[in-house]
Amino acid sequence: EIWTELIFLEPKNQEKNINEALKYNPKEDSFHYMNATILSSKEEYEKALVAINTAINEATKTSETALSVYWGHKGDLLYLLGKEDEAFLSFEKAINYNQSNHLVLNNYAYFLALKNQDLQKAEEMSSNAVKLMPSNATYLDTYAWILFLREQYSLALFYIEKAITKEDGQHSEIYDHYGDILFKKGETEKAIEAWNKAIKLGDNSQTIKDKILKYTNENKK
Repeated sequence: EIWTELIFLEPKNQEKNINEALKYNPKEDSFHYMNATILSSKEEYEKALVAINTAINEATKTSETALSVYWGHKGDLLYLLGKEDEAFLSFEKAINYNQSNHLVLNNYAYFLALKNQDLQKAEEMSSNAVKLMPSNATYLDTYAWILFLREQYSLALFYIEKAITKEDGQHSEIYDHYGDILFKKGETEKAIEAWNKAIKLGDNSQTIKDKILKYTNENKK
């Protein structure tokens, strides 16, 4: 408990204190999990995976809620490392431990959407995440995007606009999705405005630039 307090009381020295805590408490799963999150933030995903596996292996007396968090974090890491099938198995374990883990429900659904895979399942999980956290802009965006992929454009528009009312003006991806949904609804000018907003917020992908150029030219005809 003393180490935990020290770790949270000194955010600037968090990494150093976690490492010190692990020296004296090498079997404390929560410290290994904290170490995994620090390594993840530094994009040291392989090392983070070792840390989260250690946390899981040491978590013999840990609550199912915490185990769900650990397995969810492992799923995120595996996905980032390109091990998608293993990632999805980890997400399944996370949900088995806690069906109300909204972060896992959202991330799992989003990754399935990126692969355009099991979209019905993705929609169900995303819907549950939104029910649990109805004001979370990221979750609303995920749900809207999955609805878009399932060609439910009116419902997708409803949820993406709800996401925009909740976000802090920093999420370029939400505006990219907004543009795609607006375009499918026949609102090309508004779609171009949304894509331009995404660029202003930092999305410099060629894909979005191509969409703006193509549909701006088509609008002029």
